[in-house]
Amino acid sequence: MNLFAIIGRLLGLSGDTAPQAAAKTAYKGAELNRIWKPWQPTHRSGDAAIYEDQSLLSARMRDLFRNDPLMKKLKRELCKHVIGAHGVQTFADVLMPDGPPGERDTDDTFNFESDELFARWSEDEADAAGKFSWAQLQWQHFSEAVARGGSLLLEVADDNPKRSIPLCYQLLEYEQLDASKDRPAGARSNRIVNGIEFDALNRPVAYYIYDVHPYDTFQGGGFDSVRVPAKRVIHTYFPDRPSENIGVTLFTANVQSARDLDWYLGNELTAAALGALLTMVVKREHGVGSGLGFVGADPTDSVDEHGNSQVRLGPGIVADVGTNDSVEIAESGRPNRDAGPFIELIMQQASQASGLSRGRVTGSYSQTSYSSARAEHLDDQAYFQVLQNWCARSFVIPVRRRHTEICAAFDRYTSISARQFANRQYEMERLRVKGIGREQLDPEKETQAAMERIRSGLSDWEHECALRGLDWRRVALNQKRQKAFFAKHGLEFDLSSSGNPKEVLAEGAAP
Repeated sequence: MNLFAIIGRLLGLSGDTAPQAAAKTAYKGAELNRIWKPWQPTHRSGDAAIYEDQSLLSARMRDLFRNDPLMKKLKRELCKHVIGAHGVQTFADVLMPDGPPGERDTDDTFNFESDELFARWSEDEADAAGKFSWAQLQWQHFSEAVARGGSLLLEVADDNPKRSIPLCYQLLEYEQLDASKDRPAGARSNRIVNGIEFDALNRPVAYYIYDVHPYDTFQGGGFDSVRVPAKRVIHTYFPDRPSENIGVTLFTANVQSARDLDWYLGNELTAAALGALLTMVVKREHGVGSGLGFVGADPTDSVDEHGNSQVRLGPGIVADVGTNDSVEIAESGRPNRDAGPFIELIMQQASQASGLSRGRVTGSYSQTSYSSARAEHLDDQAYFQVLQNWCARSFVIPVRRRHTEICAAFDRYTSISARQFANRQYEMERLRVKGIGREQLDPEKETQAAMERIRSGLSDWEHECALRGLDWRRVALNQKRQKAFFAKHGLEFDLSSSGNPKEVLAEGAAP
């Protein structure tokens, strides 16, 4: 038997006997050879896996998002392209009550009134603490869900007479869920997992929420939790498995690569810093003596005021050597020429784990062609749209519908009464949702392509405007108002050239 066969037999990679070969698994991933045998993960449900590890994982992730540049950028990129500066927007899309199916016109009077009331509330009244607009609250809520795995919006009533309606929301962290209330389901009691009570159909019934953050060092005394009905809580999370009722950070697979990159760069920088120092090796004839020192430096002063080890550099270095002694300079091989490819590999792993393209993760497109950059751009946009739809379903639409209900209950609408709204509530809460859209890589070509799709019947104004994050009805109405304004002031659009308005000259006037 040759050496490779012996090594293979020892590692369990070859040389199986007939009974062993018959007992081999059908799937390679289930083999138990000598290399893979230690890798036997424990079976856990989605909730159980998160429950056991969430405290330490949460602390580590929050530390990474505070201090690691790569992780901070990954979260910022998701928030920037999913939520954006104006948030995921909603527009009332109620139809007139009369007319044949499929041909009813939109109730523009109610729609615009509803949008105006929601715009005021979004800017000044959405946040119970008064710190954020609705768009900013969306950013904070989504950012927390991405980083921690989930986030909570608690509905609060504020009866300040200066408000349009008492509705507002308080942003809560997962740590404010009281897991001490957890229990299995009983004969007459619901199960509670991670501070969330579920009924027999696995629907949330209530949330046990601490009055204050349990890790807030500025709160005195003990901590009490309150049972809050589920209808007052909007819970946003991104489950990986059907058995998960709370979420885990979207960047779980980035933890290892982020720590590897931090460790590698730290060691490279340390090696480069040490290599930048002048290191002299004194070879003495008899191997004794200490003739190397720093001018003006105290050799015993090796600890700073905080107890950290240090080496002080003086204005010069003097080597005291004899006639037969020699001095050599120890040169460093830093910076490491292989650092770039290795860092690129780690960044590629970070890209794969986060779901974002390599160019967006690194921020560098210097070695990227237009075609590949556009492919990355479209791939990212597909991911962003999935998350935008999730956000819309989870918290954007529920908040807008709740605002519509409260406005109707308080008779804030002039175009419809509270009774009329109640009789048609399902229809009156009809909405259209618009994400932030996407930027064009080549505006001229992509605009021309959009116009060709509309002319050929392959698309329409609504779809093309939605790609840009715009509402086509409002674009059309704004154009109508602007044209009326220009006509009133003797101006018109010249769309055949620059698109700038030009003055309409009186007949026979000189140009």
